[in-house]
Amino acid sequence: MTAPGARIDRVLAAREGAALECWTPGSGTPAWQIPIDGTGHQIAVAPPGNIARVLTQPPRSHHGRRPAPEPSVVLEVDLGDGTVRSTRRAATPAVMTSRTDGQWALRGTEHGPNAWAGEVTLIQPDPATARELGRYDAIDHYFDIRYAPDLLFLKGRGDKPWLRKWVVAVDTPHGQVRPLFPLEWDTARGGHLSGGCGAYLHDRAGPALVHTGAVHDGQGLLPGNAYVIRRTYPAGEPRWVFTAGHQATALDVDAGFVHVAFDSGELVTLRALDGTVHSRRQLRVGGHPVVPLSLARAGVGRLAIGTLDGRVLDCRLT
Repeated sequence: MTAPGARIDRVLAAREGAALECWTPGSGTPAWQIPIDGTGHQIAVAPPGNIARVLTQPPRSHHGRRPAPEPSVVLEVDLGDGTVRSTRRAATPAVMTSRTDGQWALRGTEHGPNAWAGEVTLIQPDPATARELGRYDAIDHYFDIRYAPDLLFLKGRGDKPWLRKWVVAVDTPHGQVRPLFPLEWDTARGGHLSGGCGAYLHDRAGPALVHTGAVHDGQGLLPGNAYVIRRTYPAGEPRWVFTAGHQATALDVDAGFVHVAFDSGELVTLRALDGTVHSRRQLRVGGHPVVPLSLARAGVGRLAIGTLDGRVLDCRLT
């Protein structure tokens, strides 16, 4: 990810099983680095922009013959010098959700009879408040929305949490769960939809969420079953839908455009107002294809893209 601004100020990257690093333009070595235990899964800059929260997942421990997942750990890191200001250990493996005012929450992701069952823990104010949202699984319930004004999650049907999911907001400080709209916008289809990544934006068409996902099919991801959708916020009315045959891996918005990376190696830029294709290209480095796993806006027409082979690309769009 990049720190916010009109140009690339610094890039934070988590190397699996090694370190969190901060790189500045033109430098051949990191400005600073701190060791992490396991893998860094999420990085979010908190307002006013001088700290970042980094969710890490330690490696599994072994109890007898069966590996057991370790609780996730969130580090609060000073962006100036890499000082770790605080460390919070979750109750179980978790994902992190935040909103623009700095409020954040953890949602449990553990499976099994002793699972945390998707419980959401609001970190602020202290003491933390917990609310049950039903079972979480990464395929169905992942919903990572940038710049959101609310803490947003997916909540499914009680007995079958993978079905009939709704986008819900969990409000602070008391943890009220506020249903917003169904994930499925086509009532005639009534499909089994999964969540994905996305972003909140507010342009001349009004406030909206643009997010990715897929329509489940027992034969795997079929052509046209991956989607990017713009919806009004908070009502959820669809404004446009872009379909694809490959899973979206990352999304960001900037200057009237929506940038989406796919696991096919393709980068697609859509016009935010109507969803029409502005450009699409296969990502290559030295003529060789690369797979994008993350991206972040880094100024108008510029993206920082993290790839499967461990690189961070500085991409200028023309």
